[in-house]
This record gives sequence, C-alpha cells and structure tokens, in this order.
Amino acid sequence: MNEVLDLSRIESGIMSFSSEPVDVVSLLSEIYSQSVPLGQKNSILVKLDLPLDVERLYVHADRTRLKQVLLNLISNGIKYNRKNGETVISLSKTSVGKVRMAVKDQGKGIVPEQMHKLFKPFERLGAETSEVEGTGIGLSIAKELTEDMGGVLEVETVENEGSLFYVEFDRCPAPQEQKVDLEQAGDFGFELKLAREREIRILYVEDNPANMELVVRWFSRQGNIELLQAQDPMTGVELALGKSPDLILLDIHLPGMDGYEVFDLLSRKAVSKSIPIIALSANAMQEDIDKALKMGFKAYVVKPFKIERLCKEINRVLDASMAD
Repeated sequence: MNEVLDLSRIESGIMSFSSEPVDVVSLLSEIYSQSVPLGQKNSILVKLDLPLDVERLYVHADRTRLKQVLLNLISNGIKYNRKNGETVISLSKTSVGKVRMAVKDQGKGIVPEQMHKLFKPFERLGAETSEVEGTGIGLSIAKELTEDMGGVLEVETVENEGSLFYVEFDRCPAPQEQKVDLEQAGDFGFELKLAREREIRILYVEDNPANMELVVRWFSRQGNIELLQAQDPMTGVELALGKSPDLILLDIHLPGMDGYEVFDLLSRKAVSKSIPIIALSANAMQEDIDKALKMGFKAYVVKPFKIERLCKEINRVLDASMAD
C-alpha cells in the first residue's frame, strides 16, 4: 500500500523531498546492518564492499528517499537471487565528481528482450508466477525517486549470471559542522529556561543520525530533560502513546510515513492529541510552513537549524503549554 501511495504521489507531482548532504558511507553501513537478517532468512549472504581507503563521501539527496531506493535494490537482490547466493553492496567513485552505490546479485539476470519493461509499474518480468512476493512497482518508484533527486539508476545484467543495479549522484562537499560550545551555551541565550522542579520529557523523531547526535549532545547538558529518541515513525508513535512526552520534535521527512501523517495519527489519539509538536524540515517554502501551522504544529523550524533557534521555539512552546 505504501508503494502504491508513493507511486501516486510521484505521478501527481506532490512527492516532497528534503535535500541535504548525505554521508553515503554511514548510510550504506546502516543499510547493510538492516539487510543482513533478510538475507539470512532467504539463505543469501549479504556483503558490504567498501574501499579500504574510503573517505567520508557525501552526495546531495534526500536521505530517507535514497535509503528507500537502496533498500529496494537490496531487497530485490536478495529475493531474486539463486539459492545460497550472494548480494554485494558496494561504493565507488566513478567519473569525475560522481559517487556510485551498487547492488550486485547472482540471480538469473534479465534477458535483453525484457529490458524495456524493467522499470514499468506493475511489471514483474514473469516473476508473478513464482513464489517470490512483490507488486512490480518498487523499481519504477526507485528510478523516479533517484531521478527526481538528480541522480541516475541503471542496470548491468548477464543472463544466468546476475544483475548489478547502481545509483549514481554528484559528489558534494561535507556539510558545515554546527559547532556548539555546550559549556558556554547559557551565555549565548539558548539554554532551556525551564524553572520547574519536575523533569521534562521530550521525544525527538528523526531518521538523520547527524541531526540526532547534535540534539542528543546538547540535551545531555540540560539537567532536567529526559530525551526519548526514535529513528522511524512507528517507533515515534509508540513512544508518544506509551511515554506521554511533554513535547515532540518531529521530522517531516521520515521513511514509510511522513511527519504530517504521524501528526494526524497522534492528533486522533486521546492520550497524545494535546501534546505540542514542533515540525523540523528542510522545506523552507512559506506554503510548507503555513500547511504545518494550519494543521496544528506549534512551531516550524527549518533545517539545517541552529541550536539557539530550536531552543527559542522549545522555550516558547513549553511555556505556552504549561501555562494552559
């Protein structure tokens, strides 16, 4: 169902993206760890092939959507492999300024006369009669997402030997690190002004490890803050319903369910409908901000955010919430 909805959003032109420098070494390592259990379940050995001298490589993309693309390729590389085969995830620098992320399997490959149907929606190239589950729209979505982010998705295949699918993006500079002097934070006017003796519980739902790390480091210096962390929307929903936080920081671009959908779900639950929620997003268009505020978000902070800006909104929203 999620794939069908994604396809509909793409075709109607309403699929949203949050582009930022993405650390592909970190991303591939994360995806590899998530893919190993699926490989074991299907008797497929999943390998990660990174150059020994690999440096931190960045591409400009939507991290969530790029992860979605790569997970789709890996899932296919596992499902359509030969028994006890291998699926290899690799990273390389190709032509000048390009970064390639590839997935190679040892399956049956694709015959030349079927290549023109490979990326068509609901086309499974005969696999619909096999025991392998699928809808036939994953590759079409992956290609559209990749191209919408400015990359390319291509395939090299040899019948009865296997296929290599790869995505290629322009390399970009590393993001400028947000340096926060935690010892001096109060002097710059961005400490949490919570003059209350009880502990404040804040839930942060964010799939970008770098953003999560920054906020975790800062909150660790706030004595009466308990920070709950969720890197996917359903974990965030479960924590919101089970832990009743005083405030939720919610990334808009999340895998599987975006922040708007999470907000709508929580607003319909009695235990969570009154929890104030701050939206975090790289979308800086006024229409995006207006949409979130109209829905009921208490604030909208544009990424990449500065700690002082986030702190200001947290102070304002919590003050208003606790005054009610």
